[in-house]
Amino acid sequence: MERPGIPREESARLAALRRTGLVDSPIEERFDRITRLVRRSLGVPISVISLVEEDRQFFKSVDGIDSCGSDRDVSFCGHAIHESDFMVVNDALKDPRFCDNPLVTGEPHVRSYAGAVLRTPDGFRVGTLCAIETQARRFTPEDLRTLKDLAAFAELEISMSWRDGPQVEALEVHEGACVGGERGAMVDQLTRVWDRETIVELASVELDRARRTERGFALLVVDMDHLAQINDEEGWSTGDAALVAVSRRVLGTLRTTDMVGRLGDDEFLCVLTPCSTRRAAREVAERVRDGLGCEPLFGNKGEINLSASMGIALCGPHDLVSTVPDLIECARSAISGIGKEEYGLVRFGEAA
Repeated sequence: MERPGIPREESARLAALRRTGLVDSPIEERFDRITRLVRRSLGVPISVISLVEEDRQFFKSVDGIDSCGSDRDVSFCGHAIHESDFMVVNDALKDPRFCDNPLVTGEPHVRSYAGAVLRTPDGFRVGTLCAIETQARRFTPEDLRTLKDLAAFAELEISMSWRDGPQVEALEVHEGACVGGERGAMVDQLTRVWDRETIVELASVELDRARRTERGFALLVVDMDHLAQINDEEGWSTGDAALVAVSRRVLGTLRTTDMVGRLGDDEFLCVLTPCSTRRAAREVAERVRDGLGCEPLFGNKGEINLSASMGIALCGPHDLVSTVPDLIECARSAISGIGKEEYGLVRFGEAA
């Protein structure tokens, strides 16, 4: 049996994992629905969301066996986090790394494994969403595409658990004000980022802070391209999946000090703080743009390339006139009337 190696950035990776607050956390339906979908979609007996700790793997969600984890030394996922996207084992009995592994020779008798790497918002590989078969099986490209799409949902949930930056700090401050103390009152139920009312309120708080501290910030309006076309050609469920993918990729590319919420049907608002110059704002926007287009989404009829047009409004520390609605309209004005041939542009609003 071959023990998993230790990643070069292990200390930072473990710190990122712990910032999620998910290790040893209670069972949560938002993760359990994902492992159920893996079992049904791929027709496997076992599916797990595994988080690789220092000396063990913790099962944040498991469907098909009664277990909360295992030693890292015998884990498949400990090997998988060294990969960029996937680790696939078609027959563990023929793989020298795993042929005498106790998880193969004994319960749960793992024979085939496909694990999609899960990352934190700052890019560290902390675990996997995996499909496990007790018989030899060759996972198809379609199986892996399905697993990768579902892993995107798992990464979004990890992002929403991130314990760093004002997005989470504000959630903790405001939780008591929500109806029944429920987080859902402030979070868009589809994309799981802040809802419109909350992100506008947080932008207003940042505007007040900028005036007190003389620290500038910026608003970035991310207007998702061709959502109506996706809905028409692929169906509303695929359109919803595209919106979720956009929100997840935006979250994954913003700085830890930034915040994002859903402003409208196909529109997101990012509060970039601190951000005092056009150059700094453009760098963040271009990173968001590149993150959106990093890989296609797989719909019912083929690949869907995600993109967005982005407008920026800067607010300097001495701007005593602008309001948040003014700044949002300033950013929107930069991308109003953009045609298909201009999709993916980053522009500054007229008043910026």
